[in-house]
Amino acid sequence: QTCALPICPAQWPAMIDDAKTAIRWVRSNATRLGIDPARIAVVGYSAGGFIGLTAAGTQDEATRLSACVAYYAVAEGPPGSSSPLANVSRFPPTVLFHGVADMTSPLENSERLFQTLRQAKLQSELHTFAGQDHVFDRDPAFAIACANLADLFIQKNAKA
Repeated sequence: QTCALPICPAQWPAMIDDAKTAIRWVRSNATRLGIDPARIAVVGYSAGGFIGLTAAGTQDEATRLSACVAYYAVAEGPPGSSSPLANVSRFPPTVLFHGVADMTSPLENSERLFQTLRQAKLQSELHTFAGQDHVFDRDPAFAIACANLADLFIQKNAKA
């Protein structure tokens, strides 16, 4: 397949490979970074939330995560990709944030994932925000509230 653009966008699953490469790099450089390699979490927003969720659902020993945080994430991937819903048994503790009025990535994405996580008896939370659309956390009040909720969730639930 050829691309008319000067720089062709990455094809699936390059973005997942990139995320896993980043996780491996953080793990292998944990001492130099001053972090605990057993407490690495991934955070993603919208399509990045899908990437984070997919990395969480396909983790192995080298890309093991202690937690996953996804904001207004897309739960279904592009054609030919695997859905995070298909790999839910591998998920670390996961917290989801979503605006109820989101028309870009409907709330049902996060609700469906949350129910699947709960049915698998995995640590998870879903926080919804009435009247809020996609990227609601541009508002500093919501950004701070979500950061505090995510921090509390990770402190309580992240596997070490």
